[in-house]
Amino acid sequence: MIKKLLIVSLMVIIATLSFIVGRASITPTAPSEEVKTENNKQSKMLSKEEVSNLLLKRLPSSTIISLEIDKEDGILIYEGELRHNNKIYEFKIDAYSGVIIELEEDD
Repeated sequence: MIKKLLIVSLMVIIATLSFIVGRASITPTAPSEEVKTENNKQSKMLSKEEVSNLLLKRLPSSTIISLEIDKEDGILIYEGELRHNNKIYEFKIDAYSGVIIELEEDD
């Protein structure tokens, strides 16, 4: 009886440890809005005007052609196009942190 109880207890411990180790190796999903805003120290979404200003600081004398909000992989981003030095660029910007995720010349 005691032997069976020990075996069952060990099986429960092994199963629990396997679960914990397995969970640690799972690729994390995109952080929730609450976590992202806490990590970015930004509690509200940037306005289109704020995003435009960020782009104009990065590329002075440019013209914003389009700017819209989108959700990509669970993250809100601003995306669009701008003209700079007679070239068209596509961009993606994190809607909360203002980090420029992508800025590349359009083909």
